Amino acid sequence: MSYPVSSTRPKTSAGSRATSARGIRRPSTASRNVNERPLSRTAMAADSNVVQRAVSRAAAVPPRSSMGERLQSRMGTAQVARPPTSSFNRSAPPGTSMRPITQQGLTGVRAPSRLGISRAAAVPPRSSMGERLQSRMGTAQVARPPTSSFNRSAPPGTSMRPITQQGLTGVRAPSRLGTSRQVLDKSYYVSLLRQKSNSLISEIESLKKELDRGERDRQNLMIYEKRAEEEASTIRDLQGRLIDCNMILDRLNTNSDLGELEEELNELIAKNEEAEKSLNELFADRQRTEQSIREVEKQIEIEKGKNATAISDMDITVRNQFEELKQQAMNVNEELRMKQEELTELNRRKEQLDDEVANSTLKQQAKRLAEIQAKKATIVEEMNAEGTPDQQREWLLQTVIRTTDEVAAVQKQIDTLTERIDQGNEELREFENEYDGIIGMLRFWKIVLIHDFSREKNEKYRELKMKEIQIDEFLNSFEQLKSEQEGRIAQSSAEIVRFLEIISHNSFKTDITANVTGMDTSGIDAFNDQSACATELQDLHVRLQEEMFNVDESERRLKEDVENFSRRMQEMNDEMKKFEDHETLKAGTEQKRQLKNVQKKWQYVEQNNAALREAAAAKDAETNYTKLKDEAMRLQAEYNASLVSWTRPR
Repeated sequence: MSYPVSSTRPKTSAGSRATSARGIRRPSTASRNVNERPLSRTAMAADSNVVQRAVSRAAAVPPRSSMGERLQSRMGTAQVARPPTSSFNRSAPPGTSMRPITQQGLTGVRAPSRLGISRAAAVPPRSSMGERLQSRMGTAQVARPPTSSFNRSAPPGTSMRPITQQGLTGVRAPSRLGTSRQVLDKSYYVSLLRQKSNSLISEIESLKKELDRGERDRQNLMIYEKRAEEEASTIRDLQGRLIDCNMILDRLNTNSDLGELEEELNELIAKNEEAEKSLNELFADRQRTEQSIREVEKQIEIEKGKNATAISDMDITVRNQFEELKQQAMNVNEELRMKQEELTELNRRKEQLDDEVANSTLKQQAKRLAEIQAKKATIVEEMNAEGTPDQQREWLLQTVIRTTDEVAAVQKQIDTLTERIDQGNEELREFENEYDGIIGMLRFWKIVLIHDFSREKNEKYRELKMKEIQIDEFLNSFEQLKSEQEGRIAQSSAEIVRFLEIISHNSFKTDITANVTGMDTSGIDAFNDQSACATELQDLHVRLQEEMFNVDESERRLKEDVENFSRRMQEMNDEMKKFEDHETLKAGTEQKRQLKNVQKKWQYVEQNNAALREAAAAKDAETNYTKLKDEAMRLQAEYNASLVSWTRPR
């Protein structure tokens, strides 16, 4: 059922503009009747439901709206009834004659949306069903063929397919009742662009959120890394403190003194300070060396610039010769590099072959064969050199005699050495005995304290005690012996005086004394009878003087012995006192042990210092640029001299 189109239908803005622009001029195709219009292939078929005009794009009005079919605004079409344009045979509600048919069919009047308000002046779009309303003058006066989109009784064949702008297309599946869009106009692409832009905007928003989340994660990661570094530094500090505490516990378990720990700590601090000082000095030296190297490099660059300037100022012939020589030098260097690579490859190949040959059984067999041949040659030479049996017998006899003499000489030397060794061992034992005696005297009281006496030391102790008793007895009886000796000396002096008096009284008998040559000891008794002569008295006086000298000498020796014994007694008393003070001895032993530890540490520090000095010397040798500088200056001088020689006119 079709509804007549009212003659008073509203014109669209596009129709008004077209009318105002063209006036009342009719289109060029308005005079053509229905029979003269070119029909599509579907219009030729009786059962076709789709009727389309093959109108050129130049004569057709371009689509504007995507809301439905375009309303016609021609002057001639407004006076007559309009053919139905509905895609389906539906009953339209009132008021739908002035609305275009959309893709969804005839619908009721909707409230104006933003899209309709914003596009109030826009041109109505092309229909989404692929049908175009005819706006020709001639088509408005005749009946329009039905425009049904589907005819389910007879599906169109290839000859009945409509021809579109894209050419011959196949029949679409009749799903969703033709809801797909067939006219892809500007609004369609605008909607697609909007959809894509909306999806892009949503994607950008999600990416922004992801970026913000990643930025927050990155900041959190930086915070966590910083916190982890702080915790790691704290852990390192705690580990250092734990090591120190473990060391202190080890020292406490080994009964180390706190003073020793403090001393070791001070030594380590001093060592660290010295190492830090040496490191700072090395760093300063390296900086100075690097500065000097930079200065030398600057000088080299300056000299290179000067050389380049000198080369540019050269004569063309000289410059060409210089370039040729430079190219030859480069070629020679390249050839040298290639030869070195070849030599390296050959050496590597040689080593590989040596390894293969070393592991080869043939080489081992060849070595064994060479050894066997050498042994064979030696045996043959020996057999040839032996001669006849008589010569061999004589040679063996001489060899035995010579060997026997050599053995006898060696045996004599061995006996001599054995005697000397025995003598040395005997002297060593005597020395050890003497040394043991001295050490035994010094460590006697210490041995008493630990109750580890031996029989030999007990004997020595008893001998020392006996000597001490004898010395004490001698010292106690010394005054008595001295007084007795002085009494005897006084008595002898009195006798001498008496004898001198007798001599003076008997001086007239001097002629008799000339005949007296000596006196025996038995004549001393005759002095009491006052019958001794002067010579005998003189001899007696001399003998008494000698005895006095001997007595004085004995007294002096005894005094020296007494002094020596007193000194030894004092030393022994001091040693006894020293050994009685166990704490002092223990402290002294501890001090000696600490001294040994300090000496060992000092040796260790000396070794470390020597190693550090060697390392410093090695670093100094590595950073010593004097040789390189001298070599560079020499090469620079030679290069300058060669440049000057080249620049001189010939």
